[in-house]
Amino acid sequence: MTDVNLASVHDDNVNLSPAERELLKWHQRLAHISFAKVQHLMRSGVLTNTEATRRLHRAACNLPPIKCSACVFAKQHLRSSPGTKTTAVSDRQGILKKNDLNPGQEVSVDHFVCSTKGRLFNSRGKSSEKDMFSGGAIFSSIMPLHMSMSNFKLS
Repeated sequence: MTDVNLASVHDDNVNLSPAERELLKWHQRLAHISFAKVQHLMRSGVLTNTEATRRLHRAACNLPPIKCSACVFAKQHLRSSPGTKTTAVSDRQGILKKNDLNPGQEVSVDHFVCSTKGRLFNSRGKSSEKDMFSGGAIFSSIMPLHMSMSNFKLS
């Protein structure tokens, strides 16, 4: 079994020249600063201490900026998915069905019980627990925005 290193700056990567690998390595070491700034630091000689790396840095200074996969990924934007555009109909005549002309002609009712006690609107949080609501009923009309609630207390 062979040991595989998938790092782009590894010496076994044949897709990049040694100068490109050195430029990318320093770009990653310096928290992905721009390639122009890395090349400026390489030109000044502060990133090297041997003659061999100085020659490598001089070669890297003349390279055009290469693509860093992490930087490309970080600059991505979410593209909206294609879909259909809907617009509101300005002519609302005939939107109600025949025999469903008034809100409240068909009403749905649902009851609920809640273990957390709810307070009255006018109690300001100072009501006793026996006066607090513990459930209610929801009355809903078929028409949108016609919903009412009533509360009840369990004794």
